[in-house]
Amino acid sequence: VSSVQSVLAAAREFRIRFSRLDMLYLNAGIMPTAGVNWGAVFRPSLQHFADLFNSGSHVMRQHDTDTRDGVRSVFATNVLGHFMLLEDLVELMQATARGPHALAGKSGLVVFTSSRAAHADSLDLADLQHRQGSDPYGSSKRIVDLLGPALTAKTGLRVHAAC
Repeated sequence: VSSVQSVLAAAREFRIRFSRLDMLYLNAGIMPTAGVNWGAVFRPSLQHFADLFNSGSHVMRQHDTDTRDGVRSVFATNVLGHFMLLEDLVELMQATARGPHALAGKSGLVVFTSSRAAHADSLDLADLQHRQGSDPYGSSKRIVDLLGPALTAKTGLRVHAAC
């Protein structure tokens, strides 16, 4: 999913082989780690411990790299690849949802996998690929959370993020 060419080829192949697409579940995701952030483990705060056991937030030191396309790998895999795949298949999904054989209440459904690590403070809108921060995974999942309402409005599909 992190390769632009791979995503476009997959969408093209899908459109060649199939004439409909009712639901799309976008689940690929990575969080490359480089060890434990021991300072985060022993931070003395009740809220911190709740977050720690709830999501493991900020415990793993993350190490992100660039893909061959020059995009940060976490952003490419967790956000961009999914967005590109949906963008390339959206017309097929819309046609299926409007068609005579649409599955009542199911056609036109898109689900992104999010995470409890999707914290608002991880996302910097001026740095979507999270080149400057220390939590690219949390940032990418926060973007996924924000995409749902925007893509629903843009496409007319039902787009959700689930954890």
